[in-house]
Amino acid sequence: MNASANNPQLDNTRIYLLTGAREGEEMTEGFVEMEKILKIRGKRHLWQAKLDDEGNHSETFWRREFPYAIDWLFDAGCQQ
Repeated sequence: MNASANNPQLDNTRIYLLTGAREGEEMTEGFVEMEKILKIRGKRHLWQAKLDDEGNHSETFWRREFPYAIDWLFDAGCQQ
């Protein structure tokens, strides 16, 4: 945490946190912990967290979500 607090280049870094609820308990717990940290320390307009109830650890899930992540991260206005 100290390294990020002392790095001015991270002031405008956007974070898109995505986990599928079916990826397993360890992944879900890690997601919840990271979301808590972001809520406390992050700038709300620079991060987005999504826990997808149907998501699992697969290319199908990632492929479905990829356009949304890119659109948000780069504010690109992508169309599906």
